[in-house]
Amino acid sequence: MSKEKMKGFFSGIIVMSLIFLMSMSAYALTGSKTINASYNDVKIYIDQKLVTPKDINGNVVEPFIYNGTTYIPIRAVGEAFGKPVSWDGHSSSVYIGTQPAVAYQNTDVGFRFSLPDSWRNYTILNNQWNGTALEGQNAGEVVATGPSFTIRHPLWTKVVPRQDIPIMVFTYTQWNDIQLQKLSLGAAPIGPSELGRNNKYVFALPARYNYAFPIGFEEVEQILKNNPLEASHAN
Repeated sequence: MSKEKMKGFFSGIIVMSLIFLMSMSAYALTGSKTINASYNDVKIYIDQKLVTPKDINGNVVEPFIYNGTTYIPIRAVGEAFGKPVSWDGHSSSVYIGTQPAVAYQNTDVGFRFSLPDSWRNYTILNNQWNGTALEGQNAGEVVATGPSFTIRHPLWTKVVPRQDIPIMVFTYTQWNDIQLQKLSLGAAPIGPSELGRNNKYVFALPARYNYAFPIGFEEVEQILKNNPLEASHAN
């Protein structure tokens, strides 16, 4: 088989592999589907060299036939062309070759937070901050609340926790009350530090967020130095 035909053959395999993955993703939105797949010891040859497809953990993954079409692991296809294959669990996406930049985007309040590649597959924790009145007849009581988002490193575990990136969201009124020391967010003698703002909200980093100096706190400090938060218009 000529080189051009070989390219066409494998291009077809890539397309069918992607179609299969996308169809499976579509079913995942509404449920699952049982298929009858045939395993006939299908072998893969590239330039007459036998290739054994394996998953990311090195386990052999056997090709199968479904409705007359042969499906092979997309990782084997990518590696056959010298392209890395990766899985982004956060967006449920398969990438052949380069991946897009890593970032957390929140369209509800309007901001995008850029991250280094080491944070790919991060997780998000949705929290709430509480503000206590420092004066007036409601002094000492919680009089204001708001959302808080925590970006967690993919290597974080309960046994070995890593430094999180917490982002607090305030209305302009709440932020002004904090600056005027009418509203307290905790025992820290200083308030949160601003990361950015849009037409409705101020985004800020909690005071003393890294007081325990867990693993990765230096990396987070470096991330913050690069002004990673980009505010956008909030609806």
